[in-house]
Amino acid sequence: MRRKLYRNTFLISFLLSLATLLWAGCFISETIEVVSAWAECRTNSRENKPVPTVHFSHQKPASIKPVLTWTKIEGAVAYEIELLTKPPENPDKPVSYPNCFFSTNKIYVNGFNADLSKYYKSESFYWRVRGLDIDGNPIGFFSDAEKVYIDRQQDVIQKPVPTSIFNQSAGATLLYPVYAWIPITGTEKYEVEILDDLPENPNGVAPSIHRIESAIAIGFDYYDEEPRIAEKPFYWRVRGLDQNENPVKVYSDAGQFSVNPNMHVAVATFGDSITHGGGSVSYSPADWEYSYQYYLDFPSVNLGKSGDTSQTMVERFEQDVLPFHPQYLIILAGTNSLRGGVTAENVIADLKS
Repeated sequence: MRRKLYRNTFLISFLLSLATLLWAGCFISETIEVVSAWAECRTNSRENKPVPTVHFSHQKPASIKPVLTWTKIEGAVAYEIELLTKPPENPDKPVSYPNCFFSTNKIYVNGFNADLSKYYKSESFYWRVRGLDIDGNPIGFFSDAEKVYIDRQQDVIQKPVPTSIFNQSAGATLLYPVYAWIPITGTEKYEVEILDDLPENPNGVAPSIHRIESAIAIGFDYYDEEPRIAEKPFYWRVRGLDQNENPVKVYSDAGQFSVNPNMHVAVATFGDSITHGGGSVSYSPADWEYSYQYYLDFPSVNLGKSGDTSQTMVERFEQDVLPFHPQYLIILAGTNSLRGGVTAENVIADLKS
């Protein structure tokens, strides 16, 4: 029975890898023909219109460095935001509005930390945002213009906003976590702190006594290089650093995640970045809707690791797979190996191992 199970597992793994190669060949041959029409269709769709998820009223105004957030747009690689002195007269007009006093299209998360301390003196402003494709072309319409009231006397508490929310949806348990956040203005890099308990100094500036590891990252996410497995929960937080690695304000709120080997999940997925998750260039495995595990109708634990080859998967199998004792293991391997010049025979040998 055990030999039959091993044979079936190998066959599934091999067929998945073969299907990936066949799919890639067919997809590339057809992409050039269909991408223009597909993009045009989505550009003209009102469904691709972001919706603001934060509001600053006259009663609850923003500081001079507010964090503006909005709903994600499917397929958007980046976002373009405009800060306006007045609402646009024609909201559906796709071009920039003359009363825009600031804009950028270099936003790769669904949030932006605006800095109004130097170039804007009024007590309110408007903002709107739209999604962009990989070539910088708009996907859909601008969001409705949102008015923001400002209190210039309010204390500015700058801290990154975590966007990785683990363990709360299907496929949201990663053995190799990816920590993501909304960046803050004035930073050159970030320090991610991983802890074995809640920090004793929430939103502080000093490292926690519960720190078990830290890492320096650039941008808006960090891929953990170590498997995080324990019966107790882990915690993480992040703070901005300037060019001299001095703290920029305070640590973010702490996020919690759990990768418990005793969780008794029947299904595990094992592979490289295709399994680890993410997509549309700028979305990481922490953007669950870009991972196939999110759409399975049964719980699973994600044991994938971005950058893996079939050889490194063999090397980490006992450490990363066996502690979970999965009843079913979905394996997808070989893409990075074949791309790196490894022979198909070697990939098949690794799958047999």
